[in-house]
This record gives sequence, structure tokens and C-alpha cells, in this order.
Amino acid sequence: MAHTAETYRRIYHLISQDLSYRQIAQDLKVSKNTVQSVNDRFNETGSIYPSNIIVNIYDPYFQTLYNRIEYFSSLTKPSYKKFHRLPLGREEILDHIRKEFPTLSTSNFNYLYRLVKNKNRESYLTIHYNPADIVQFDWGYLTMNLNDHNRKIYFAVFVHPYSLMQFGFVAHKETAEHFNIAYHKYLLKAKKVAHQLLIDNMKIAKRTHDPTVTDRNLTHFFEALSNHYKFQIRFCAPNQPNQKGAVELGVKAAKKIIIDSGETEFKSLEHIQRILDEGFKALNEKKHPHKNNSRLDLFKEEHSLMKPLPIKPFTFFFYDTRRVIKKTSMVSLHATRYEVPEYYRGETVTIKHNRQNVYILDIHHKIIAKYKYSTKKNNIMRRIWYTPDKLRTKHRGFEDSYEYHSMPNYLKNIYHHVYKQNPIEFAAFLNLAKNRPKDFLKKALRRNTVSIHDLTENQLLTELNRNTIRYKIK
Repeated sequence: MAHTAETYRRIYHLISQDLSYRQIAQDLKVSKNTVQSVNDRFNETGSIYPSNIIVNIYDPYFQTLYNRIEYFSSLTKPSYKKFHRLPLGREEILDHIRKEFPTLSTSNFNYLYRLVKNKNRESYLTIHYNPADIVQFDWGYLTMNLNDHNRKIYFAVFVHPYSLMQFGFVAHKETAEHFNIAYHKYLLKAKKVAHQLLIDNMKIAKRTHDPTVTDRNLTHFFEALSNHYKFQIRFCAPNQPNQKGAVELGVKAAKKIIIDSGETEFKSLEHIQRILDEGFKALNEKKHPHKNNSRLDLFKEEHSLMKPLPIKPFTFFFYDTRRVIKKTSMVSLHATRYEVPEYYRGETVTIKHNRQNVYILDIHHKIIAKYKYSTKKNNIMRRIWYTPDKLRTKHRGFEDSYEYHSMPNYLKNIYHHVYKQNPIEFAAFLNLAKNRPKDFLKKALRRNTVSIHDLTENQLLTELNRNTIRYKIK
């Protein structure tokens, strides 16, 4: 029969006072064999406790055992990887403990080991959310049989943590362009904008893609997106999964929907999206796990508090950083070269572009040049406005240059008929006409009722500077 640790200590204390086994057994109401076994066990192992002793964590003996197990659990050992260490395993800790407590049973050790692990197990506070306050986003993926090929298919998942309303969209990649498409599909369904968007430290959103760096500078794309829809971007703190626990469950739900569908082959992304839509629709109609209403009803409550969508649609742009070539004042993008103003030679600029337009920005994000996007390879895009100094100082052969042939017809007419093919005076005119409305020539001809052949320089400059101070070309 196993007794408490206190009983064994009292037995040993009386033995040390040279009392007889019979008297000790009568005083403590135990058997004489129990008293003798305590003395024999101490002489053989140095411990007075049997291996099957009842565990009491508040007993000093087991408290000491618990502290030693906790100590060995905090130790690490070298691993197969340099600068990487692993914690001690359960069997290794048991070997160390038995050197100090040889009579400790495996079952008692396992019980104390579980208590140590439970104490050290990660736990997090439950975050309270207000309706319409925040929407969480995260990526997930599955490798799926798409048209007889295994493809990695991504899921863009948006979850409102207050109502647990979930939206999922299929994508080929985790790029800014695919996020933009997924986000606007989400807006089509939500029809309004939440006040905050919570994301992890993904590289398409954060310039410094390092969780240990507290830099909150957004990429150009996310800065433009948040400014357009008037919401705030929040990044998850490192090692704090409770901050986006709702969307993590949403990603798991998206994967489970696909797996539970029973489909083994998918014909297209639209096929996958239909399965995902049906699955999330069924989930959103379920009752909230902690509230009395369904997720859909709670989202209707959120919807009334969300921000309305802006009237003007968002235009997506890619952003690339380039250095301007010193010799030619050009930057390269997709095998096409674009000219920039001469004083940006050798400087770093940002190219903001999509399939329609190309904008070149300086370090202050101001537009310094703009073009239509070119799909031609090895094409050169020029603007005479960006090279007036070159024209003034290196004007010989101007009419045979690329700069001349790239000019629009109205500038060629001004060069030939107003400035009589004088490149120096024409360069001075370009400085004055830069960033002015392009219809000034038509207005000058109509206001003076003359043709281009009879238009004078003063008439042209008067129209150009009608609402400003008159310029005088020296």
C-alpha cells in the first residue's frame, strides 16, 4: 500500500531516533514491513520514497522534482545545423532526473513532465473586436490537380473577426497584382470598406520584409490602395498569432472546403472558385460560435457601420525602381527606354506603370515624365520637353535627330513657321511651354484669326501667358 510522502518522511525521522520498527508502526498506524522497507530503500538507493508514491505537487519532495524537470526542460543541445540548438527530449530529461531520484517511476515522471509542458505551453489573450473595425487577410495554398497537372493554387481569404464573415478567392500567385484582384472581388461582395486591414509582414505590403524590424513604411501599392479607400494598414506583431486567429481559421476552412468537396480534378480556377463560394456561403449562414445570431446577420450589423466605397475606381500600378542612365537620360522598362528630364541623370527614380500608362517619379513621388505604355521591344520613347538644354547647346543636326522626329506636329509647325527653324529660340520657348495646356496653339490661331504661317512669336507667347506674367525672350 502506497502512503503519502509526509508519512515516509515521518517514518524515516523516527528511524533516525533509534526507535523500534514495531513502535514506529504502532505510532504511525502502518505495517512493520513498511517501516523496514523505508530503511532498506534508503540504504540501497538513498531515497525513502517508493516508485509508486502518490504524486502531490504541493509536497516538498515532488516540488523539488518538478523544479528539476522544469530546469532540464529549459536546457538546449547542439543540433545538425550551425547556430541552431534543440531542447532536450523527454527521455533525455528522464535520464538526468533518475541520476538524482533513482526510485522515481516512469508514470510519476510523465505526470510531472506534462505539468511542466502545460505550464510552458503558449497561450494568448482573447482580443475584443468592434463591428466594422477591422478585416483580416491572409494567403493559403493547396497543390491541386488542375488540367492534369499539379499546380500550387493560392487562396486570398478575408475575414471580419467580429461576425466571422468569411470571403475566399482563388489566385495563381501571391503578388501585388493578384492581391489587387482579390481585394476588389472582396469589395464587390462586401460593398463597403472596413476601417482597418490587418495583414502579416508580407513583402508586397512592407518595404522591409523582416518581422524583427519595426519599420512601418508601406510599399507604393499598399500606400496608394489605403489612401484611395481611406483605411488603415495594420501589421501583425511577430509571434502573436492571436492577432489574426480568425483569418487563420478562414484559411483552414478554405482548404477543408476543397478537400471535402470530393473533387479529384479541376478544370479551371473558376471551377475551384465556385466550390469555394458554395462552401463559404454555407459557413456564413451558420450560427456564430459565441453569439446568438448567424454570421450573416452579424455582418449586416457591421455593414451599416463600414465606410462607403469611393465613386472613382482604383487604378492598379506596378512600381519599379531604376537608375537614370547618365549619358542618355533614359530609364529602361520591359525592353523599352523612356526619356526623363536631363537634370535627373544618374538619379534613382520610381517607375509607376500598368498596361496603359507609364509615370516616372522622383524621390518625392512627383511625376517628372509620363508616357503611354509601349509593348514594342527595343523601342525608345522621347519627349522634346525633357531635353531643352541639349537642344540649346548641341543643336546642330536637330532636324535629323530622334528628338525632332518624336515631336508632335503642332510643335514642328511652331518650330518651322514661328521660330523659322531657330533651335536656340525654340529651346527657350519649350522651357516656357512646359506643363502648359496643349491647345494654346489652336487658341492663338483662333484669337488672332491668322494661319500658322502668319502667327508671330509675340502672339504665341501672349496666348501662352494670357493669365500670367508676360515672358520676354532675350
